Amino acid sequence: LPGNHDPDLRQEMFTSDNIRVFTKPTLRSIDRRLFLFLPYTEGATAGQMIAGFRNSGRLRAHPWILVSHGDFGAPRRGENGQERGYFPLTRRDLARFQPLKVILGHIHLPNSTSEDVVYPGSPYPITAAEYGRRRVLILDTASGSVEQLLLDWPPVYLLAKLLLIPDGREERQIREQLEAAVADQHLPEKLVVQVVLRGYSASRSRAKRLVEALLSERGIGCGGIDLQSLKANEQHSLATLAEAVRQRVERLELRYPEAEELRQAVLEKALRIVYGA
Repeated sequence: LPGNHDPDLRQEMFTSDNIRVFTKPTLRSIDRRLFLFLPYTEGATAGQMIAGFRNSGRLRAHPWILVSHGDFGAPRRGENGQERGYFPLTRRDLARFQPLKVILGHIHLPNSTSEDVVYPGSPYPITAAEYGRRRVLILDTASGSVEQLLLDWPPVYLLAKLLLIPDGREERQIREQLEAAVADQHLPEKLVVQVVLRGYSASRSRAKRLVEALLSERGIGCGGIDLQSLKANEQHSLATLAEAVRQRVERLELRYPEAEELRQAVLEKALRIVYGA
């Protein structure tokens, strides 16, 4: 489907017999399943285009699948290359037209295949800010279910946020947190990690060198090391107190879906109190 960056995409550009280009809104039955292929349309919304098919009676009552290119809900600047909203589809549209499944391009960040609206994501990272494994999707036309096929050939970009305490064991802290960040990545030779260091360190330059050495040791590419949120502090008494606070925070029982993210936020706030910053 042509999108906002390739409006001139045409069938004649391809030689393979198994590729179809839909340059106009098209209804097509595939394996007795009705599909609406809806390419990007400048100045319109997906809901307006779907309504035209519904009002003409061409969208029958039985379950159908929408394949389109545009935003879903609020514009996702951080997920689609920092672009503004394009050809939006809304939750109201879903409630009104009730597609069985929606496969939506334009949004570069993949989401769960169990969602009603699934974003395959870009199959190759356009920028280093598109983190994680790349994939394509396989749709079961009978059930409308979707499964992902992870791709081995694109590079994998990763963002690792490390929180440090100047307790004399910063190398261990960095190693453990980096190992946790890359634990579920199966292609270390293709990994490029951008590291953000937060918290406090006796030596910011030494912390940077430790990260570089550990990434090199693992054969992982370095996409940059951000030190802006890492403060220098050599007060050993405060480091002792900070370590005690860290242990208390780790023992907190947090029964939330994002418990670890919350734990890190609590610890970071506590450290700012300890160090008076």
